Amino acid sequence: MTGIKFGTQVVYEGYPIGQVEDVVPEPSESGMLFRVDFSVKEGWRIPEDSVAEIAAPSLLAAFTISINAGESTTALEPGGEVQGREAANMFAVVAELAGQFSELAESRIKPLLDTIGNAFGTATDVMDGDGRVLVKELRTLTCPLSVCPGS
Repeated sequence: MTGIKFGTQVVYEGYPIGQVEDVVPEPSESGMLFRVDFSVKEGWRIPEDSVAEIAAPSLLAAFTISINAGESTTALEPGGEVQGREAANMFAVVAELAGQFSELAESRIKPLLDTIGNAFGTATDVMDGDGRVLVKELRTLTCPLSVCPGS
């Protein structure tokens, strides 16, 4: 229920219609549930099969309770219950993805870069020392005496 508290805006199909009055924790067999009590401006008719979810209209916007209209012709009575739906929380998804990327970087990418660095260091050492001798001997073996420069 992060970000939902007294005063959080309640919108119905995008229109502001009220605010959160209270958030009440209710223990259950499946874990902690939260009942959100909210007020609605007089005159708004909410179909009884409507669904509410926590929403964030944009990355920098505050969370809202967003009610999506149902198709029922029967309206909820004052004090009635709007069914809730768990929203896909973009921030939670991004945080989980960042965690997975961090794990990937530590367990796979960093060792790979270390291996490449070690291999490059070894190749540089060979080229600096024995590599010069090797190139000179290779040139001697592959070039006829009359064609190779410096022969």
